[in-house]
Amino acid sequence: VLVLTFGRIIWRLMHSPPPLPNDLRRWEQIMAKASHVLLYAFMLIMPLTGWMLVSGAKRRPLEYFHQFSVPYLPISPDASAFGAEAHEVLGWTLLALLVVHVGAALRHHFLLRDAVLARMTPGVSAPVPTI
Repeated sequence: VLVLTFGRIIWRLMHSPPPLPNDLRRWEQIMAKASHVLLYAFMLIMPLTGWMLVSGAKRRPLEYFHQFSVPYLPISPDASAFGAEAHEVLGWTLLALLVVHVGAALRHHFLLRDAVLARMTPGVSAPVPTI
């Protein structure tokens, strides 16, 4: 996941997203940008804390789908315990952020009927949905 995240960040830096619609309120624009930054931060931090968690546990082979071995991090059992606690707390926090983010996207699509959600679809001119 960590390698895929780095690839995604590189792709994102090379490809700008479509601009947000001009009719969004300022606080909505700020929240949209903040939520994306937080989602990327979680995509980096969650695998790292998981790696910390398993690095201090009983040493059994750490393999990626039986394809190659992943080295353990050189950390203490206390740091591993911190990684375990952080992984759990961050996981629940990420879940809450995802629910709010998806809820906001669905609000824009179905209640406000604007083109915020449709602008993510490549090659679509972002039509306003009709219900």
